[in-house]
Amino acid sequence: APDPALAVKIEPAQPYFNRPVVILIDESTLDAAEGIAAALKHLPNVRTVGDDTSHASYATTGGGMTLPKGHTVFYPIGRALDASGHILIESDKEGTGGIKPDVNIENSLDTLQRQFVQNEDIVLARGQAVLADMIAGK
Repeated sequence: APDPALAVKIEPAQPYFNRPVVILIDESTLDAAEGIAAALKHLPNVRTVGDDTSHASYATTGGGMTLPKGHTVFYPIGRALDASGHILIESDKEGTGGIKPDVNIENSLDTLQRQFVQNEDIVLARGQAVLADMIAGK
């Protein structure tokens, strides 16, 4: 289990946005964007729309070393864990991980054709529909 003394908690503060929010995500959602989506996804006024995120490594940076010619390499020194101690975002050995959207739009022949041949932004359109439903109280 994680050490509660090391926990970083984000408490709502003023100004507080208490309206519906839709976050668009996909396999290109990385690093801090993935962390923000993971943190906000559990709020009652937030929905995520799109495809699974990258399952990338998400950790706390802080380590570093200086290499020849003045180059510096920074590396993670801690993992991002939920309250139960499960690693956030990163994939496991089966490749399972990342942010699972509330409204999933999987890549299929139809969606790829609509996106690239018909130049339709399917994720944005679905996100707008979800937002409209949230505003209407659905």
